[in-house]
Amino acid sequence: MRGQSAWYGLLPLALLCWLSPLTAEPLVNEVQPLNFGTLAIPGNDIPSSYEFPRTGLGVTTTGRFLFVEMGTAGHYLFSGFPPNTPLAITIDDTHISRDGLAIPEVLLVSDYDFNVVTTNELGDAEMALGGGLTSSGNSNIYEDGTYIGTTQLRVEYWDPDVEPEGAFSTVEQTIDLQVELRTSLVVEELQSLHFGTITAIAAVHDQARLTLFPDGSTVYSNPGDARIVSLTPPEPGILRISGAAPFYPLIIDLQDTEILLQHALYPGSTPHFILSPITTAPTGTGTTDNQGELLIRVGATLRTQLTATPQHYQSGNYEGTYTLTVSY
Repeated sequence: MRGQSAWYGLLPLALLCWLSPLTAEPLVNEVQPLNFGTLAIPGNDIPSSYEFPRTGLGVTTTGRFLFVEMGTAGHYLFSGFPPNTPLAITIDDTHISRDGLAIPEVLLVSDYDFNVVTTNELGDAEMALGGGLTSSGNSNIYEDGTYIGTTQLRVEYWDPDVEPEGAFSTVEQTIDLQVELRTSLVVEELQSLHFGTITAIAAVHDQARLTLFPDGSTVYSNPGDARIVSLTPPEPGILRISGAAPFYPLIIDLQDTEILLQHALYPGSTPHFILSPITTAPTGTGTTDNQGELLIRVGATLRTQLTATPQHYQSGNYEGTYTLTVSY
């Protein structure tokens, strides 16, 4: 019986696929909106301007604008454009308003600053964006808040794929704009103006005085029967001003009327103290530091009341308030 043989093997299989090229649509992606930072505008009686270059260097203000905090340049990515192609960028001037409500007062955004844009071999490119702001100058008040809005960015480029011989094409993208206006200042009382613990006597013709200077030093005057004697050291007040423009002078206005310090629980049942005048260091104006902060130390003179007969002051807390205004 003759044997039979069989051969098994693998036959090579070839598969050729044709892929149709996919052309990506040109796109503009807003990675970072243009944020002009934080400004103060103490007055609006003249048009004011602010220039924020895309590099963040050489920020300038004119008129009433004051620079407070640095912003962030806009950042945009371009993709799907023809390779090695210049892109012509135009951006519309526009107005932004508080919370985007399109009500006065508005700021004009214009004078955009951006780099020359040319795509690479993949058809991609990047762009940084700065710009300028202009106030109305119509004497209306700009309220504190975030001023926002949008505008149109247009990209014009030569597209060789347009039949029959190529043509210019345009892509539009809405981009966001923002600035923070903060003209009001933050006042924090780090230490209250405190004359310590004293014992005191009011007299008929004489007034005792305790003068506390802003540096903490003191001078006492006890003429006739009037007395102020310290049992614990007095302390000057300390205020911290923040949120202001760096290295900028602030005006310090003091209350110039007498302030009465009365017994907290029984006002009128015992003599009161008279506080006047108030003094500060610095006096009149003070310049903020590089963080936009200023420390103000406060002193004052405490006097006893003139009374019909000599009287000892009743034990307890004697309280009053004073007004100090700090502004640009």
